[in-house]
Amino acid sequence: MGMYTSAWLAYAAPIKGHTDGEEFDGQLSEHDVSHLSASGYDHDVLYFTTYAEDADLGRPVSIPADALHPAQCTHWDAKIRSAAKSCGVELAADPGWLLIADVS
Repeated sequence: MGMYTSAWLAYAAPIKGHTDGEEFDGQLSEHDVSHLSASGYDHDVLYFTTYAEDADLGRPVSIPADALHPAQCTHWDAKIRSAAKSCGVELAADPGWLLIADVS
């Protein structure tokens, strides 16, 4: 059995008690929010995200401090919080920039 590693750079928040976001697809799209599930082998965590792109764990990437206006992050925070409330779930942490690794 082989292991596959991938990663995402995302503006996201982990969701308590859920590992699969497909049940929330309709509600999330209303808030312009997506989901991804990732983590160590067989220990997935569900994240609600407003921005995500593939990341290479072996190559550092720099995001300049002025790349996003602070109002953009405030806007994304509100979208994620609103989506979580609409879906009846609780955030496990505040939204923010995360490098999310996945091993499957």
